[in-house]
This record gives sequence, C-alpha cells and structure tokens, in this order.
Amino acid sequence: MGKVVKVTITRDKDSRESKGLAFILYLKKEDALKAADIMNGKEIFGRTLKCSIAKDNGRTKEFIKRKEYKNKTRCFECGETDHLSYNCPRNKLGNREPPPKKKKNRKPQVNFHNIKRTKQVKVTKETEESDGSGEDPALESLSHVIAENFRNPPLNDVGMSSKKKYKQDSYFSDEEDLD
Repeated sequence: MGKVVKVTITRDKDSRESKGLAFILYLKKEDALKAADIMNGKEIFGRTLKCSIAKDNGRTKEFIKRKEYKNKTRCFECGETDHLSYNCPRNKLGNREPPPKKKKNRKPQVNFHNIKRTKQVKVTKETEESDGSGEDPALESLSHVIAENFRNPPLNDVGMSSKKKYKQDSYFSDEEDLD
C-alpha cells in the first residue's frame, strides 16, 4: 500500500497498554488515501478497524525524525526491565530483529610521525641517487613539480587541508542586532 514512514501507537503511560489508536505516516499522500480506503471496516484480532485521514496540522516533519531513546534498560511495550521491545512476550505480532547498527564513517587519521619519516627517507634516497646536486632529476621540469604537488598536496600546520569549514549558528532572530 505504499512506503510507511512512521507508526505511532498511543499507549497508557502506566500500564503501557494500547489505547486502540494509532497514527500511520505514509511517504506519499496517495498511498495514505489508498490504505485508508482498503483498511476501513476490516477486522483484525477480533476488532473492526476505522481508518481515516487525519487533518494536517503542519507538524509532520518533526514526527518523521527518528526518536532517540536514552533509557534502553526497559521494554517500551510493557515496561519490564528484563528484555527489550524486540523480544517482548506481549508483542502480538511476534519477535522481530533489531535494526542493523549503522557503520560510522571516520575520516582517515593523519600520523605526523610517519609523514616526517617518509620525507626524511625520500630526501636520503634522492641525495644518494642524484648526481650530487641535491635535487631530484625527475622534478626538474615545472610539469613534474605540479604533478607531484597534485599527488601529495602540501599540509598546513594541523595536517589538514586549508579549506575553511563553516558551522551554521543554531540561534536565529528576526530582530536587528544593534551592536
């Protein structure tokens, strides 16, 4: 019936029992209309479903964001502490697999000690192979120097490229700053 973005089941705060009301957010409006027409009046688990389209209050974007649960010591289905909601015995649809953990993309670390050592090794090899002038004969032309700098860009003081990174200010005001 379409791509489901999020399902929110309303529950009692104390008993964690379902109140019998759920909100299903679809990616496309047409899919939501189709699902409401098909599922309205169907019977599931001995209950008759009533499906309708909720009025848009303009806040759907904040509900699409994935919710982060800080306290992962108790089950969000029943409130007990010996298991998580993926393996809850009260889950009527059965156990399910937890989502796979995302791999973190880390930037490669630059080791300054290895950079200095490789430069020293190159210098000693170059001086041994050269004819005594102290320069590498392969780097005599400008095109070779440019190609070498392109392959091994010069590093600044911190070991990173000199490209500036800007972070957007999280505070926004529509008033003028009169400093």
